[in-house]
Amino acid sequence: MAYERCVIFGAGEYYEGPAPAIEKGMLAIAADGGLDHARALDVTPDVVVGDFDSITGKRPTPDERTVELPPEKDDPDLLSALKIGWFHGARLFHIYGALGGRIDHTISNI
Repeated sequence: MAYERCVIFGAGEYYEGPAPAIEKGMLAIAADGGLDHARALDVTPDVVVGDFDSITGKRPTPDERTVELPPEKDDPDLLSALKIGWFHGARLFHIYGALGGRIDHTISNI
């Protein structure tokens, strides 16, 4: 299925304000520790991607919605999430949790 829009949950900080809106026809992706944030917002992502070094909750069950990455890789988890969204046709991205949290993640996301 092709998607025009994609929302990505990163592992960084989430600030007060309206909760991320997942509208019909949007692809929802959780990048590693972003799954903790998606769960807290009661969102079930379409895809979960990462090496899961940032997740504090239960690791996702391996299935067709989970893309498990090796710990040593060239792309950070958020970039891998963007590539998955792009592959599925998304050209408009809403990214939450890209900054804050781990400084190495914040720098790579910038």
